[in-house]
Amino acid sequence: MKLDYGCGPGGFFELQEDRIHRNSWLVENGGDDSIGIDISYGNISEGKSRITNGSHLAVADGRKLPFKDGSFNYVHECGALHHMTDYREGIQEIARVMESDSKLWMRESVSNEPFFALARKFVGWRGDDVESHFTSDELSESVSSYFTIIERRYYWRVMIADVLAYFEIEPKWCLVLQDRISSLLNKIGLGKFTCNHFVVIAVKKG
Repeated sequence: MKLDYGCGPGGFFELQEDRIHRNSWLVENGGDDSIGIDISYGNISEGKSRITNGSHLAVADGRKLPFKDGSFNYVHECGALHHMTDYREGIQEIARVMESDSKLWMRESVSNEPFFALARKFVGWRGDDVESHFTSDELSESVSSYFTIIERRYYWRVMIADVLAYFEIEPKWCLVLQDRISSLLNKIGLGKFTCNHFVVIAVKKG
């Protein structure tokens, strides 16, 4: 079984596993073997109208998932942890419901770049408060308690892009351009210090 942890409403431009998508992860990768959870009743209601490939959706608190230990062999998480008062509770719960040696793909907004971090403290995100502020190193350390990290990716986003994304009008070429700039920053060793989005790919420890 696969879990989309914080599935949202099911429709927005997003960089997922090195490809640009107009739809949510569940639209592209879900099916009868997939479950999407979100704490927002509105998101789940909207998602059910957009995600019609057999994926199951449910309202659930990411800190208290209604699943047994070891229920999933793959978890996708994108931008849910920073809305929790303690993001470490979410990581612990994700680990609990995953099988040993199963894969986690996680993308989060991080506070590596000071101006971006400051803006998030005042603005939040689409009506949801940003409760947890953490750097890529802090997130990696928490993930490492339960997982073996096999890859880290650092992404830079210009502030205007997040403003456009906030209003769901960010064009696809904008994500493509920023992805290329991020690749350049990583090559010259500045990716970690300029990034405001961070991907970690990991495997659950046995």
